[in-house]
Amino acid sequence: MSEKKEINILMVDKQALKLGDPLAEFLNMSEEYLCTIRICYSYTEALSMLEGVDIALIELDLTREYFMPGDKDFLPWIKDENAGYRFLVYLKREHPDIKVIMLVDYPACEEPRSEMPEILDKGADGYMVKPFVISELVEKIHRISLT
Repeated sequence: MSEKKEINILMVDKQALKLGDPLAEFLNMSEEYLCTIRICYSYTEALSMLEGVDIALIELDLTREYFMPGDKDFLPWIKDENAGYRFLVYLKREHPDIKVIMLVDYPACEEPRSEMPEILDKGADGYMVKPFVISELVEKIHRISLT
């Protein structure tokens, strides 16, 4: 029997508590992977949790009025209006080995495709637009963990 590949995931998302346990169950059904998911609810909190992370699942809320608690003025030296984008830029600059999947909240009345090239240009390794099917996120995590 071969040894399972360990994947350490950090999930930064206001809905992480609802999504984290089912995601861990799905990921650990594989005989190839052993996944650990750590959860936090703000980008500020995530800064102290980056040690040993392989993949970061980061909420990117593109509604104009929303900020995670304490994150309105997060990383002010990175010039971007959106705190999620600032965190992505910071991660790719300071922790380039961490793979990033952006979990995109987008206003239901708008078309998210226009924003997707920017997400990839800023360094994300992939994205999922909410709501999404959890099995698709599992597949994306497995695919990204192989690169």
